[in-house]
Amino acid sequence: MIGAVAKASLFDATTENDFTLFTDGVEYFGRAANRVGPYREFLHVRFHDEDVIDDLQTGDVRAKFLVMAEALAMRWGDEFVGEIVLDQGE
Repeated sequence: MIGAVAKASLFDATTENDFTLFTDGVEYFGRAANRVGPYREFLHVRFHDEDVIDDLQTGDVRAKFLVMAEALAMRWGDEFVGEIVLDQGE
């Protein structure tokens, strides 16, 4: 079963971008607007450096997802709100 593990909202006075990180326990998926796909593809749309993309998919992926979203907010001049969604077992 796929469940959300982290959420981020980037916004300014006129726009809002919501990103969600999902996992099925094996693979991660990213959602922006109404598009859901493999997390690697989600990252490729936003970054072009393979080393950065690889780093964002290892270790604590949830925390790195929020760092990535905050970096995008800074790049775009947006405000940022993020949260880790805890599994019931945590």
